[in-house]
Amino acid sequence: WISKTQLSNNSYAIMIKRSEKILKFPNNNSKILALAKINFILKLEKCRKKWCKVSSDKIKGWIPKKSLWGVE
Repeated sequence: WISKTQLSNNSYAIMIKRSEKILKFPNNNSKILALAKINFILKLEKCRKKWCKVSSDKIKGWIPKKSLWGVE
């Protein structure tokens, strides 16, 4: 049993690639905002077919879905 106050609606994913670019838009030619390293935990904002919008601290951007563990 877990108290409802201990639960959250936020979803998170873990980086499974050694390094991946976080991009401004969901395409490979977009501006690079940051680099995410292996085992880094990112908050999931939303996902599309091949891309997920993620956030961490002050960064919000897109990353290829195949680079993340914890997404469908």
